[in-house]
Amino acid sequence: MILRFYTHIATVVLLLLLLLPGWLSYGGDTGILSQNQRLLYSLLIRSFLTLLLGLSCFRLKPLRKVAVLDYLLLLLLPLLTIALGVLIPAADTSGTLSNNVSIVLLVAISITAAFNEELFFRSWLLEKYEQSIGSIAVVLLSSCLFASIHLWQGPPVVIFSFFIGVLYAGVYLKFRNVWILIGAHSIHNVLAILLSNIR
Repeated sequence: MILRFYTHIATVVLLLLLLLPGWLSYGGDTGILSQNQRLLYSLLIRSFLTLLLGLSCFRLKPLRKVAVLDYLLLLLLPLLTIALGVLIPAADTSGTLSNNVSIVLLVAISITAAFNEELFFRSWLLEKYEQSIGSIAVVLLSSCLFASIHLWQGPPVVIFSFFIGVLYAGVYLKFRNVWILIGAHSIHNVLAILLSNIR
C-alpha cells in the first residue's frame, strides 16, 4: 500500500517535470533569458529526467535481444507517425522560434524528449499500472497524459499526440521494447524539427 502511494507521487512529480521543458522552450518567455538559454535549460532538465527514468525503468525490465522485427518497427513507426500527421495537420508553429536558435540544440532536445517521454509514458506508466488498472485503461491513461504535455502546441497536436500515444503504447505492450519507441520517436522529432526549419 505504501509502495503504491509512493509510485503515484513519483508519477505525478515526473509528469510535472515533463511539462516544464515544453513551457521553458516555447511558453516561458520572461524576457530574462534568451531563447537559446531557455532551450539549453530545457535540454538539461530533459537529460536529468532521461537519466532518472532510465535508472528506474531498466530496473523494471531487463533489455532483451534485438530482432529483425525491431528494425522493421523502427522504420514503420515514424512512417505511420508521418502519415497520421498528414491526416491530422499540426498547428503552424513556424513563428514560435526565432531564426537564431541553434538547430543542434533543437535536435538534441528532440532526441532527449523522445528518451524521457518514451521512458515515462510507455515504460514507467505501462509497467507500473498495467496490472492494477488493465491494459486498455493504462493505454488510455498513458495516451491522455502524453497528449496533455503537448497542450502548448494546440488542439491538433494534442489529438495527434493522443493517437500516437495509443499506437506506441500498443507496440510497447506487444513487444516490451522501449528502444524501438525511443528510436522511432527520435526519428519523428528530428524530422519534424528539420522539416519545420525548411519552410
